[in-house]
Amino acid sequence: MSSVIQSAIRGERSALQSLYKANKQKVWCIAYGLLLDQKQASSVTAGVFRDLWRELKLGSIASKEDFTNAAVNKAAELCAAAILQKNPRAFQLPHNKAFYLPISTTANLTFETEPEYYLSNLPALQRLIFVLHTVGTWGALRIARVLQWDSSIVRKAMETEPETFSQLQHLSRREYYNTYEEILQMYVQWETENKIPESLDCQILETIEALVSPQAEQAKRRKISIAVFCAVVAIGLLAVILRSSKPTTPKKDTDSAQTTASTDEDETALTETKGTEDPNAPHSPSPLDTDVTYYAELEIMDYGTIVIQLDQAAAPITCANFVELAEMGYYDFLTIHSITDGSMIQGGDPTIGGTITANRHIVGEFSENGYDNPLSHTAGAISMVRSGDYDSASSAFSILRTDRTDMDGQYAVFGYVIEGMDVLESIYNSVTADDTGYIEEENQPVIDSLYIREVEPEIPEDE
Repeated sequence: MSSVIQSAIRGERSALQSLYKANKQKVWCIAYGLLLDQKQASSVTAGVFRDLWRELKLGSIASKEDFTNAAVNKAAELCAAAILQKNPRAFQLPHNKAFYLPISTTANLTFETEPEYYLSNLPALQRLIFVLHTVGTWGALRIARVLQWDSSIVRKAMETEPETFSQLQHLSRREYYNTYEEILQMYVQWETENKIPESLDCQILETIEALVSPQAEQAKRRKISIAVFCAVVAIGLLAVILRSSKPTTPKKDTDSAQTTASTDEDETALTETKGTEDPNAPHSPSPLDTDVTYYAELEIMDYGTIVIQLDQAAAPITCANFVELAEMGYYDFLTIHSITDGSMIQGGDPTIGGTITANRHIVGEFSENGYDNPLSHTAGAISMVRSGDYDSASSAFSILRTDRTDMDGQYAVFGYVIEGMDVLESIYNSVTADDTGYIEEENQPVIDSLYIREVEPEIPEDE
């Protein structure tokens, strides 16, 4: 196993950033080249790296080459799934396996740049093959394995590309026609120039920060503690030396008392300063797009998927915090740790403490805390777990199996299960909890992933 991969598995920031920076452009260009939609491509790119961090933890990646291969694989898989969701017939073989464009084809002139013009006018299947062998640098055999075809079919599709691009150039009525080789070179340059969006870049770098080894952070805190301790000891020794170097006079006791008092005040001030490092202000997550409906797909290993529709109108801060943590990959491999009163399951808490678990806390969006949240704790509701402090919710959540309307106004409900209540029942019936509701660690269901899906409102077509 390569040293970079070993360092990444240990959670070393520099190794994780190195792997990301070496592959971000390739992944982004594959995603955008196949989907031609910046928002969808951003979602896929973030998903690719979230899955790759998980595979690193599992030890299934042994080298930088493995990492790059896995990145291209995942980008192709996620894009193909997105395309098929819109058009289930997108990747069907053309009639008689003829990959040439129909003579009647009319060009889509929406995209101004040449690379995007060509891609937007290729059928989904040909576009997939073209992007994978240009940007992904895959051969026909590898593409065929992904599509589960004979490699001869993929080679035939690749052989028709020069004629296809020639036809597209005629349709565009451009003054200058490129050779096929020039077009291929154009996409090499496009991969370099088509930069990943800055906001997406920052988002993925934040997920890396969340993955940095807790041991490294603890070591850093230990160093700070030792430094502070040494400083305090040094101040004390200096005070002793200064006192002992003064001549003995009747006034010594007074001076000594003053020095001691001064030293005590200094140490008290130091203690107070250390205590104010954390201002304890509630976290303010980036607001969500109010025109978008957000769905959380909570995949529980060996049980299935629970789909939750978030209600940001009722609890905007809670929803934004939940989405932010999910997109950072924070919930991946955490567990369902409790079944409370048979009425709810609780999860998303790495410390099983129920509060300040993600180095953040948010305001409690419920009526007793001054927020108008009309959502009720009925079966299927998802609600934030908190301690006695109204503003102590962090990452832990509960999903209700039965109605608990007695909790209304005291906890922040922020959505409802729309699919997967049977998964909730399966967990309840399969897992044994103690009298407090706690599930023994080895029996806790594992959150394989928590994926956020965004659905934009449909825009009616002009009649």
